[in-house]
Amino acid sequence: MHWLAVVALSWLALGAAFALGFLTGFPCVPALVIATTAWAAFDSMRLRFREHRHCEAFHPVILASWMGQPWLWPVTFPWYLLTRRRIREGTLPRERPFHPDDIVF
Repeated sequence: MHWLAVVALSWLALGAAFALGFLTGFPCVPALVIATTAWAAFDSMRLRFREHRHCEAFHPVILASWMGQPWLWPVTFPWYLLTRRRIREGTLPRERPFHPDDIVF
């Protein structure tokens, strides 16, 4: 999926949650944020995000804390979906495993 489509669909889902919340009185935006954050946290553990380049694939706890903020969700959720796609396709390189000889005194 192209990055523009991911961003557009995420923003469309957020807009739909706002509209549905306005029409029904149910807080749909927090429900959307909580549900997608929980899914991303569990899915990132399953896909082993921590084994990939740390600048793009964060620890699941950090990911969940960032995505759980409603004002950051429109940015972090599409980023997560794009990173997830790159990991599943195998295009995001893995981090080199730590070795005790890597420590420099």
